[in-house]
Amino acid sequence: MTLQQMIARPFGNTHVMQIAPLADPRAYRTFRAVAPVSSHWYRVSCEEFQCPDYLRGFFIDVDVSTDLGAAQYDYLSRKDKTRKGTMQKMSETVYRFTYPPGSRPFAGNAHEHYQPIGRPAYYLVHDGDWRGNPTGFKRFLSAEDWVDMSANHQEQVAQEVQKG
Repeated sequence: MTLQQMIARPFGNTHVMQIAPLADPRAYRTFRAVAPVSSHWYRVSCEEFQCPDYLRGFFIDVDVSTDLGAAQYDYLSRKDKTRKGTMQKMSETVYRFTYPPGSRPFAGNAHEHYQPIGRPAYYLVHDGDWRGNPTGFKRFLSAEDWVDMSANHQEQVAQEVQKG
């Protein structure tokens, strides 16, 4: 497969590479099992999740020659009263703040931890692909019906491929 056969597609704050479709969206049917965060997961702390930064400790380097670094330095060295860490000067403008195991890491995507609540996924089938659903056909199915419908669809596709 060559890079020309791949396309970059938006995914959250980044892009993913995927095989370029060979046909119009009307030629595709999509089978999805989804478990949205809002209905299938709950937030847990770094301690409950056993987050590596919580278990082993972590460090943050700040460069005071930038506005962001100066603000971070001010917060970490003077205002943050919830964590006990050490500060080390690494260079003329860079300081390292080191926090021991058991320290609560700072918020951010790496520290938003979730656990499943045990609710079964939603099993969905719809026409089209990631580019859209041109017919509007969409059904939620039981897991068993979804597996059966998917298997039947794959069999139909295989038969069409054999025909040529």
